[in-house]
Amino acid sequence: MDKLVEFLTARIFYTVAIIGGLLFPGLIFVFVWDRDFFSSISFLLLLVFSTAVSFMVYIANVLFMSYVMMFEDKMNSEKEPSDIHDLLGIPLIFSVIEMSVAMIAKLYNKNISIFICVIILLIALISFTISKCIYLKVKSGMNNRKK
Repeated sequence: MDKLVEFLTARIFYTVAIIGGLLFPGLIFVFVWDRDFFSSISFLLLLVFSTAVSFMVYIANVLFMSYVMMFEDKMNSEKEPSDIHDLLGIPLIFSVIEMSVAMIAKLYNKNISIFICVIILLIALISFTISKCIYLKVKSGMNNRKK
């Protein structure tokens, strides 16, 4: 146990990012979507469930971000390859924002379903990916034209 505490305190930024990015948004998300379920399950099961909900959104963001970074690295050959912190950190921020938007939508309209929120978030992710790829294509075309 002492080794675990030492490891977590040595990497305090990563520990805070994981707790703040995966645990708390999931807890709030479960509370907003189904308060009866939130109060009826045990604390340990609630922690596991809320982390799993956040992790599903996070994995989708990591996959989209890896595609964008792969495309960006291919388009900009003179640029250094993307950093692993960008691949893991930016999707964490996006997942918190996306879950916050879904929670605000649920608080604003009680009749909205999770399916509608997922569709809206997928459209947002896909539009971000397409716009980033178009931007990189135009940018590389302008750079090639200048040479």
